[in-house]
Amino acid sequence: MTVRRSALVLASQRFVVLARRKLTGLFGGLWEPPSTEGEASTLAHALQVPPDRLRSVGLVQHVLSHRRMRVEVFVGPLGRRRTFVQDCQDYEAVEAKEWSALPSLPQSALTRKVLKLATPGLGSLR
Repeated sequence: MTVRRSALVLASQRFVVLARRKLTGLFGGLWEPPSTEGEASTLAHALQVPPDRLRSVGLVQHVLSHRRMRVEVFVGPLGRRRTFVQDCQDYEAVEAKEWSALPSLPQSALTRKVLKLATPGLGSLR
């Protein structure tokens, strides 16, 4: 079974947005860029980011014991918004100076792949 997702790595000159997944379910309690099994534009609207400001930087493939995941990664501007309403437990705008410290946050191998792919694309947003 292949699960298709879209991940949004949103950043400003000072912040990068991370979401903490609900404690129940797949990857429970781990931090990741906001993501959805739906369209990236739908998630962008929910996060109040204009979808036309998103740029795809590629695909990440990840294999779990019971499914394959294919994640299209988008980068985009954070803007001024700091509060988000979505299906995650928490959202946090992490200071960009802490970007190198992100590996200390609990996250999955899939998230590390997404962030690695997105990092070069963030340079144009800063």
